Amino acid sequence: MKYFFLAEGWQIKRVWEAGQLWNEIAWRRKPYIEAMGKYMIDRTEEMLLFKVEDAVGMIEVMPSPQDSTGQSNNQRNQSNQPNPTSNNPDQQLSAPIHQVRITRLLTAEQVLERITPIDQLN
Repeated sequence: MKYFFLAEGWQIKRVWEAGQLWNEIAWRRKPYIEAMGKYMIDRTEEMLLFKVEDAVGMIEVMPSPQDSTGQSNNQRNQSNQPNPTSNNPDQQLSAPIHQVRITRLLTAEQVLERITPIDQLN
């Protein structure tokens, strides 16, 4: 098994196997992906841990259409849209992230080095 962390408010979009998108027809099933729970990473950031099968090579994730405040990404970022002609680097860097590809999936040992279960923080 392989593992990856994902911040709340993000969702899995597409899954790759070796060199191509996951082929549900060839595999006759969806890829095995299981949410394992919520953990603190390096005692600073709360993340969700996911477990995937070994055949998975890469995961594409994107922000959820609706975050915990009830606003859609478009509503939240409407006033924060960068001006591509602006010379202000702060304004150019404020562009929302639309998707991320996770190519470095972790082993169980690597996960254990990074996590602290939420219930142990009290």
